[in-house]
Amino acid sequence: MITRTKLKNNPNLALQALRTSHIEPKTLKTAFKNPLWLQAMQEELQALHQNNTWTLVPKPENTNIIGKKWVYKIKYKQDGSIDRYKARLVARGFTQVPGLDYAETFSPLSKQQPFDLS
Repeated sequence: MITRTKLKNNPNLALQALRTSHIEPKTLKTAFKNPLWLQAMQEELQALHQNNTWTLVPKPENTNIIGKKWVYKIKYKQDGSIDRYKARLVARGFTQVPGLDYAETFSPLSKQQPFDLS
């Protein structure tokens, strides 16, 4: 629990307390109540359409449909004021079954070469 004494002795804690006064929604229903979050979701959908992120195709038999979820984040400026409301539409890939929904996975890696500064 953050008390007034803790806030008085720690200015960083006070800044964090100000930031938490703006709550990031956990559900779509909560986000719909705030027009700032609605605008952020519209911007995300517009960006996904402009970038041709997905193509609708018929559902193949014997496959699972991957669900989606909205993730909300408030972005702050260096001075602690709100920069913008960010909404991301993410896939819930934990519902996939190996061998049924995908055959292989790919993880980009960077191989760093040692170098001499002398």
